[in-house]
Amino acid sequence: MTLEELRDNDQITNMMYDILVQLIERRELEKSCKRRRMQCGLLFIASVAGFVLYVCFVKLPHIAQVYHFKQIAADPVIWFFGGMSIVMAIIWIDIKAKYDEADDDYDDLRKEVIDRADELWYQELNRSRRYETLQFLLKEKGINLFYK
Repeated sequence: MTLEELRDNDQITNMMYDILVQLIERRELEKSCKRRRMQCGLLFIASVAGFVLYVCFVKLPHIAQVYHFKQIAADPVIWFFGGMSIVMAIIWIDIKAKYDEADDDYDDLRKEVIDRADELWYQELNRSRRYETLQFLLKEKGINLFYK
């Protein structure tokens, strides 16, 4: 069963179909942003861990004088891990902002659909068909329209 079949079988109106398609698109965008945020966060943690481990276990034991601090500052591995950490932090902040916006858009539309359910669904549509449609959205798309 797809949304097109539900629309063609007159289980949902054209307006409801458009709203549900928009809701599914927003849900997919939210999932995608969440996945990218997790990946970026893991890369950030890995780069910071690499930086700390390299400094603590490779460079720190050899520091005996101030002269060696200059060598540490000139080490390309430290610059790589430090730069990667900074870049990943900036990218993570940007992705987090996009995720928050996508999540808010999805939640706002989902709550609006729940609040306006009586206007959006056919009045003559029996409860079992409406329940089937809501179950389909929950199982297939992960969208819960039963309650806020």
